[in-house]
Amino acid sequence: MSNFPRPPDQDQRERAVDPSHSVLVRAPAGSGKTGVLLLRYLRCLLTVDQPEKVVAITFTNKAAGEIKERVVHALQAGAKALGGENTEPPSSGFEEDIRDAVNQVLAHDAAQHWSLLENSARLRITTFDSFCGSLVRRLPLLSGLGAAAPVSDADALYREAILSLFRQMDTANCPPALADALQSLLAYGSNRIETLLPLLAALLSKRDQWLKDVLSGEIDEMEQALAEEVASQFEPAWEALQALNIDQLIRGFVESSGSNEAHSWAADLRLAENMGLADFALIQTLASTMLSGKGELYKPRSLNYAGLKAGQPGTSEAKAWLKNLEDTDQFAQVSELLACIANLPPPYFPDSSRELVGHFRLALAYLLAHLRLSFERKGGVDFGEIAQRAIIALSSEGAIEHGEAVGDALLVEDRVRHILVDEMQDTSVSQIELLEALCQGWEDNDGRSVFFCGDLQQSIYAFRGSLVSLFDELMQRGSFAGKTLVPLQLKANFRSSPDLVNWVNDAFKVLFTDRGRHYEAALPQRSNAGVVKIHPQVLAKGVDGKAGAALAEAKQITDYLLELQASDAEVGRTSSVAILIRSRSHLKHIIPALKAAGLGFSGQDIDSLGTTPAVMDFMALLRALWHEADDVAWASVLRAPFVGLSWDDLLRLRESPMLLRDAIMDEALSTQLSDDGEHAVSRLRSTLQWLESCPESRDLRWALRSAWHLLGGPACIETHQQSDIDRVLRLLDDYAPAGLLEDIQGLERALERLFAAPPSSTIELMTVHKSKGLEFDVVILPGLGSAGRNADRDLLAWQRLRGHMIFAPKPQRNNGDKAADQLYNYMSESQRRALDEEMGRLIYVALTRAKRELHLFGVCQINSKGDVAAKSGSVLARLWDSVGDAFETAEIIEQDDAVAPMRVPLAPRLRDYHIGLNPAWQPPEPVVSPLQRAQRQTENAVLEDNIEDRAVGIVFHELMERLGRGGDSTHWTADQRRLRQGVTQRLRHHCHPEPALEDSVERVLSLLDNTLNCAKGQWILGSYQWQDSEQTIRRMLAGHWQTLILDRVFIDEGRCWIVDYKTASTRGSVDVFLAAQAERYTAKMQIYAQALRATGVECAIVTALYFPAHQRLLELEEIQALS
Repeated sequence: MSNFPRPPDQDQRERAVDPSHSVLVRAPAGSGKTGVLLLRYLRCLLTVDQPEKVVAITFTNKAAGEIKERVVHALQAGAKALGGENTEPPSSGFEEDIRDAVNQVLAHDAAQHWSLLENSARLRITTFDSFCGSLVRRLPLLSGLGAAAPVSDADALYREAILSLFRQMDTANCPPALADALQSLLAYGSNRIETLLPLLAALLSKRDQWLKDVLSGEIDEMEQALAEEVASQFEPAWEALQALNIDQLIRGFVESSGSNEAHSWAADLRLAENMGLADFALIQTLASTMLSGKGELYKPRSLNYAGLKAGQPGTSEAKAWLKNLEDTDQFAQVSELLACIANLPPPYFPDSSRELVGHFRLALAYLLAHLRLSFERKGGVDFGEIAQRAIIALSSEGAIEHGEAVGDALLVEDRVRHILVDEMQDTSVSQIELLEALCQGWEDNDGRSVFFCGDLQQSIYAFRGSLVSLFDELMQRGSFAGKTLVPLQLKANFRSSPDLVNWVNDAFKVLFTDRGRHYEAALPQRSNAGVVKIHPQVLAKGVDGKAGAALAEAKQITDYLLELQASDAEVGRTSSVAILIRSRSHLKHIIPALKAAGLGFSGQDIDSLGTTPAVMDFMALLRALWHEADDVAWASVLRAPFVGLSWDDLLRLRESPMLLRDAIMDEALSTQLSDDGEHAVSRLRSTLQWLESCPESRDLRWALRSAWHLLGGPACIETHQQSDIDRVLRLLDDYAPAGLLEDIQGLERALERLFAAPPSSTIELMTVHKSKGLEFDVVILPGLGSAGRNADRDLLAWQRLRGHMIFAPKPQRNNGDKAADQLYNYMSESQRRALDEEMGRLIYVALTRAKRELHLFGVCQINSKGDVAAKSGSVLARLWDSVGDAFETAEIIEQDDAVAPMRVPLAPRLRDYHIGLNPAWQPPEPVVSPLQRAQRQTENAVLEDNIEDRAVGIVFHELMERLGRGGDSTHWTADQRRLRQGVTQRLRHHCHPEPALEDSVERVLSLLDNTLNCAKGQWILGSYQWQDSEQTIRRMLAGHWQTLILDRVFIDEGRCWIVDYKTASTRGSVDVFLAAQAERYTAKMQIYAQALRATGVECAIVTALYFPAHQRLLELEEIQALS
């Protein structure tokens, strides 16, 4: 029996490592779950005759490598102990358990002749992606994939597939149904393919979530899932309202319906017990009528807002019901129940949504086919495709299709008996399906087991396709693929000091409970002291001091780090430090402050790979070898440290009329250079001549590697930068598999998405997402007072509900389909809540990385009520109950930031340098299409204007667009002070120089005033059944997509007007001026009219120019209606 003390959750840990049970382990941060997985893995090995039958799966290569390294290290240490080399006793109960398990595994290894120490590759500890890849390679016929390699730039393939799909619309063999669907989607995206590209690419990247629903071809299943979701919320709420005497309110509205026309709908109301989901619209109307615009139940004295006025029938009944709710403290409960019903979508797809969802589904089905074609052309696939093919190979359908029984798809050596999955909360739909396929036919007590380990509080990867709901469903179901799952909860925390653990417990009991989530408090196991320190800054009311506060925050961080290093030096220790950020913008002031203080740091996923000097020089060499006439690339190569030409020598080479590469190869020209310059160019020339003499140089990959090494590139970079160069070379292998690079832009786009490898340092900068699974002595969290950007409402809200993907298209403006609005709003709100919950979990991950010290930095401001308040949506706002006291007592900053003068940036000046160009050959003028001619006129018009006139025109157009949207605009046009501030800000945004700014503000306001007080201006901005402002039209002309923007378009009295705003004016004859403007813009407006006609407008089209400075509408021409 062990004499070591055991953690308080030891009974849970012992069951977790027993292979005779299938378990679902909930393991919070710092609970030692990796050790539990390690011990379980070793004990599973004791139950099999081949080590390959035990598979441990995690999410990152780093995590898989660490687990495998720990297993191998434990086996090596055990072997040494058995040989008498290691006699140190175990230091803990866990280490004792590991040693016992290792000794048994080594004995089993010898009996089975595994030789694991010599053949560690037999230990199947891998990632989901690697496991799927190995399956499809082993089962090429069943998977239908074979040796297709994963691509590094899946986004480029998604884009290619999407564009290929929409190009099909213009082909003769395009199915009519598909053509209609694509036309509908283009119209839905304002005729801009760029609007649809990110949406469709996101759908492709997460296609495992909707694949089955789209390929099934049935929208009814999706609608049934929606109805079940609505019913699951509606029915409990309605039952609760019945218990709260909702019938009394119903009687009041029924009485009111006889005399109040606004309540005529209430005549159909019946007793609550006789109404249900079939009466959803009626009940929702009742709920909505009783709620204010804020979604709160009207007080008895406010019933007139619900249309129930004093003395009228039904009002007394409704008031008595509300008064009783107040008296019995049930008012808030009823308010929540009614709001729940009022915010629900209809339990069906509205007609407009249903039609658009059908178009999306058809387009997605064809898009999958185009994606497969892109995969074939590329010779590679994304990881999502590999996972899908692995599932097909393992599924019973895949086996039966190839004449095999269920389970025979796996080779004998691949058949799994024990599966261990780490970070289960981050699994996606395809990963769950893969695990189910692996466990086909499994039953309780059959000697096989699953081990799932995860933590709902650390699910932060929704953007990668993980669904926290899958882990939730697993916990509620309590079984998986025929296996009963024993639920286990780890509570001990071995990472952080008790002070940190208890502070985090207190903070998250409030945070998670407020959001309806249970929080399991951790039990600290360490005894060292810890520090949680708040570093508050408070801005006075109305003070604009955010930039100064950010600089002060950066200085506080560097001062603290200098103090930490000094104290570490005194006691002879080295503390690991992490500065964790949510957004890279938080490092804007921190990185310069660290550099200024001489503090070395390592940035994880901070610096873009393509912006590091080493990679920039390497890419210049690649571009130069790829295109000999790329003078910019050759100039960069000459200036790179592995060539080292001076600026003066480079200028002498550039003064030659020949291409820069030809100048390099000209030996006579080199004699004009300095001695060092001549030597550098000679060495480069020799390298290029040798490359040209080698047949292998036709392979760009070989030529690049050879040139890089011959020129001494590796000697000019730091050791850690070599991995960056290697990543570029691997990327080049993907884009030039045969040595021929065709898409260099694609290569550079892929490069932009990668990050440079950081140097080693005790101070690390990284995102919170990157820190998951890591721990540090000290954690610093800056920028907690800032809120994330308010995301625009997506074109399509989509979410997986009850096992099916539900699509909710964003309704078009003024579509009149209230049900479609309700569906979209519900789905959007559901997505927002999911992101809000994930933000809480992200904060938990950030706060639980620290072992000894946790430092929180944030800025808040005194609000209009005089209270110190955190910005809504910020981390501080969520943690306010725990950190608010520190801010209440903080010193208040009373001073605004210093305002830097606004100046137009000037181009850098070169020294006097003159060059005469006398080209021997001039290309002929290209043929210019009418559209290009019109666009060139517009561009020239902009260029002819000075920067002030250009800014005035843009801001006026922005105001006209806002006015053209309709609605009540008087509230913001009447507030002259606010309007003037807004105009000033927008002019500065568009680079208006500070001198004469006030004159331009007056000019914009004058143009606006002229428009609003002009009969023609009011007519243009009037409300019409069909209208739009800044209407974008995309059309194909001469083989190219062209974008046209119509300032104002509307239909009035059977004629469609296209009006272009012109801010130009004249001091001379207005008629002469207008005639010149008509001649200048008639061709352009003709093209606008033709493009609008092509969209399906059949009535007469009139083009016109509006000049607000003169309050004149100049009608150009009219195109007759189609007969």
